[in-house]
Amino acid sequence: MSSKGNENRIELKNLTLKYGQFHALQNVDFSIRNAEIHAVIGEHGAGKSSLAQVISGYKKPDSGRILLNGSPLYTSNPFDAKENGIEIVMQEIEQYERLSLAQNLFGNSPDFFKKKFFTRKELNSKTDEFFKSLGFEFTGKQRIFNLKDTEKVLIELLKHLLPEPKLLILDETFEKMTAVDLNKIIPILKQRKSEGLSILFITHRIDDVYTFADRVTVIRNGRILTTEYVKNIDKINLIKLAYTQVVQESSLNTTNQEFYQLLKYNRAILETLPINLIVIDENQIIRLMNNNAKAYFSIGDTPLLGSKLMNIKALTDNAGLYEQLYSSMEKHRLESFTTRLTHPNGKETINVITVYPIYDGVLFIGSMIIISDITKEENLRQKLDFSERLGSVGLLAAGVSHEINNPLEIIMNEVEYLRRLLPEEKHRKVLNNIEEEVDSIEQIVSSLAAFSDNSQTKVEEIDLNSLLSHIINLVKYNAVQRNIDIQFSTPEEPVMLSCNRTEIKQIVLNLIKNSFEAIHSDGTLEIKLSKESMINTSWIKLVVRDTGPGISEEDKKNIFLPFFSKKTSNGINMGLGLSVSYGIINKMNGKISVENHAEGGCIFTIRLPE
Repeated sequence: MSSKGNENRIELKNLTLKYGQFHALQNVDFSIRNAEIHAVIGEHGAGKSSLAQVISGYKKPDSGRILLNGSPLYTSNPFDAKENGIEIVMQEIEQYERLSLAQNLFGNSPDFFKKKFFTRKELNSKTDEFFKSLGFEFTGKQRIFNLKDTEKVLIELLKHLLPEPKLLILDETFEKMTAVDLNKIIPILKQRKSEGLSILFITHRIDDVYTFADRVTVIRNGRILTTEYVKNIDKINLIKLAYTQVVQESSLNTTNQEFYQLLKYNRAILETLPINLIVIDENQIIRLMNNNAKAYFSIGDTPLLGSKLMNIKALTDNAGLYEQLYSSMEKHRLESFTTRLTHPNGKETINVITVYPIYDGVLFIGSMIIISDITKEENLRQKLDFSERLGSVGLLAAGVSHEINNPLEIIMNEVEYLRRLLPEEKHRKVLNNIEEEVDSIEQIVSSLAAFSDNSQTKVEEIDLNSLLSHIINLVKYNAVQRNIDIQFSTPEEPVMLSCNRTEIKQIVLNLIKNSFEAIHSDGTLEIKLSKESMINTSWIKLVVRDTGPGISEEDKKNIFLPFFSKKTSNGINMGLGLSVSYGIINKMNGKISVENHAEGGCIFTIRLPE
């Protein structure tokens, strides 16, 4: 059906959907225009997903009409909707974990069922071309179960983009994707929009509305409250409409009231919003700074209302930050950037700062600045990414060590046979060299096996004081040779731990060896053993600090990965020591971390549960 002469892709007229006696949608009039990104927001249970499911054929309305390009749309199931060019990415995605990406992408494609692809090779090739055309590095042969959860969501979105739909429905899809993937997919979706695609964008993230959508509809209790162009409604009013109960339908025509009137009537809401909010006028005079922002920047009782934005010390003390903020405000458009903030107490945070212009009609009258602290989320993302990388390496290590051991044993048998067959000195020397290199390979394989070994080992009750003293005695000669002073402090009473003695020795020796190599010569190695009590948990804490050069922020992310090493002095570092230690500590439900000391050098901290 052609959309010529009709600007709406989809129209819902007086539509009602009930679940028993409950009205999920009540007399809804709603439209999505051609080549439009239309956001729908509202509280949980407001009716957003029900709206999507009616349009996509998953739910049949009790009354009302649906028009597609101006003509009645009759959909008794999702397949009818697909035939009419409507695709939906549901909140709960269904994928075939054991099948390839190619089979998942084309599994519900008409081309697939019409057997346009006769071989797996052709199917994979078609999928590879599709990924490449969009700038993604996936391949058709990859299996779904090997992907991260966020990547699975991306593949699901691409699956529904593949048939080139007329209307694409995204039901809280962006919430499950990483910032990296969003930065890739959003330009693709906007390009498709410019080519005629309409998008129904269901979300609860206000920021995404302003960066992605053309219009926004607020829905509450199954009723449409308002539909407006995003550029014509400021963020605070949108939050108030969508997530507070103070707005009645009779007051909807006041949503674009004059700026200072907004502050007068909504100050209580703004002050208590769970975000760091600063509102300034067109001259960058602070008109409001809410309680969260004051606490975040340690403002206290310092009077800032009526003063310039630059009087917030934290914004001017961080080099280049105020200039970047000023540049964003001068553009009079929505802009967001990520930065690191150093607070007056020395704490460093990772923040997303978003600047929202405020207009009274077409007149620019100020800006809202929202500072979002994403430090915890970023740290968690890095930890999850590291765990996934480590888990993948562990699986690889287990397989590699097993496969290499078998041919090594055969080689050693053949070497012994050749010794008997070729007793001459010149042959013996060559065979000794071969044996030495095989031993070296076995050492690497042994370390790989140790890294990937999650099995339970024999444990015993040992005194860590005694064990550490013994280990330090073993390395004292090496320390003296390097002029390294070892300082060992420990509680007077025994520190008992149920563990495998060999594994603990391996951990401590790896840390000491790492410190020796970092110091090289003329330095200090501090080893401190203590007990630490936290809520419902008692820990044994081991701190190893050296006076070496320290570690870069980038290397911190990789230091526990196998084969990572920055030491090249002797040419034999395999980079397995710390990764093996990490694996053992993780198996014991412990923790290990590394930081730089303020006076120089590294601090490794190990915590093991008592």
